[in-house]
Amino acid sequence: MLRNASILTAKGVLLALSFVVTTPFIIASNAQAQEVELASVNQSSEIQPNASVSLFADPEFRAQRPALERMVRTSINTLEGVQSATGAIASGEGEDALQDVLNEAAGRGLDYVAVVQIANARERWFSTDYRADFNLYNTESGQSTLSWGKTYERQNDFRTFIALLSYDLPIELQREYQQIAQVIHVSGREVQLDFTSESGLERGDVLRVFREGREIKDENDVTFGKLQETTGVLRVLSVHPFYTTAEVLIGGIAIEYGQYAERLDAEQAETYQGEVLTVYDDQVAISIGSSVGVQPGSYYAVYQNVVEFGDNASFREQVGSIIVSDVYEGHATGRFTLSNHRNLSRLMVNEGAIVEEIDAPWSNAFMAGVGSYNLLDSDGQTNGRLSYVMPTHTGIAYRAHLGYGDDGMAGIGIQSSIGYSPNFHAGLDVLYFEGDGAGANMLLSVEPPLSMGPIQPVLEVGYIVGTDHYDGLNINLGLRFSFDLF
Repeated sequence: MLRNASILTAKGVLLALSFVVTTPFIIASNAQAQEVELASVNQSSEIQPNASVSLFADPEFRAQRPALERMVRTSINTLEGVQSATGAIASGEGEDALQDVLNEAAGRGLDYVAVVQIANARERWFSTDYRADFNLYNTESGQSTLSWGKTYERQNDFRTFIALLSYDLPIELQREYQQIAQVIHVSGREVQLDFTSESGLERGDVLRVFREGREIKDENDVTFGKLQETTGVLRVLSVHPFYTTAEVLIGGIAIEYGQYAERLDAEQAETYQGEVLTVYDDQVAISIGSSVGVQPGSYYAVYQNVVEFGDNASFREQVGSIIVSDVYEGHATGRFTLSNHRNLSRLMVNEGAIVEEIDAPWSNAFMAGVGSYNLLDSDGQTNGRLSYVMPTHTGIAYRAHLGYGDDGMAGIGIQSSIGYSPNFHAGLDVLYFEGDGAGANMLLSVEPPLSMGPIQPVLEVGYIVGTDHYDGLNINLGLRFSFDLF
């Protein structure tokens, strides 16, 4: 990782883009000198004169020199307030080439020189390993004060290596400048990032979170770059000396450790505020999509302003919630979620209503209880039962059971809501009883609104067919304990 970002804030910094490319059989001290451009960068409004420098390079990469130069120059230009330019400067050859560059830069009153070294690290049977190293040298001491490097293994084409490097290098430079940070911890809808207090962030700033997307390849499997995939949006809650805490606005199910975040300006931040576009029956379209990190299966609350006060403030009331099913670049569609007031929500949700992402209204659960089987027979059976229930955004929940008592029992099944209600479900289990074989249990599950925090009483009534001693009516009474699995 790069270190000491603050050193680039000096006046008129000159970055020497020196490319050293060697094979395993040719070392730098024996290679022939080639020409490469030296970039000048300035964080003020005045751009310093351009320069060029000689370097050591393997002749086999001579044709790729322009691509290397463009890639590094473009990477430097991604830094805020920095712009690269080119010109001419003389330097020596051999082992003193780097020192010549440092001396020339120091003579011009420039403090730092950046050197990018590209090396052919290893030849394989059908591919090559390439190594890229970025170093920032202090022209006075000649010491590297900032460095980053990465080996790209098993590359079939040099162009692929340059394309992958062109994705990584700008991110690393921007991380060092505190323009980009990495997600270091996720807990529910709260996220910590490695933005420090030197980043200039303030409470209320909006951040875009993204991850590395798919590679762009042609029919010959040559990579031309990578896409960035937006996974969500954050709002800064607090900034500390070594980290920043933010809340998730969009992307609660997609934002993960290791992803990147960048700051948005006020105009960009407005594009992440969603609203209802249209309502048709129980289908809803909203104005935000994949471009801002909306994911299938995410939930959004719909709000209606009740009383407005001030310029941009109002009291508001949640009038419904939706689950997203299909996501497009500029919008998404979904349906109203399970609710005892679902029909009322369909009437109250109108075009223009504000939508905000919320946590899923369901969670994974363990259920412990007692089941009585074959109730209509005097030879009924009683078993204790432990179940695991895993709901999904489709409205179907998967179940797994283990039982103990008169006979051991194991089973799996599914259940789904009845009439879009969160309290009534119908389902089907396949149960195996020790010594009695397998049977099918058709069930009705009732969850009365008597929850005590994460604990919810559950009553299930079913009918089993296919066994010898457990066929017939059965009742299971238990308690469900809800929890977040991930």
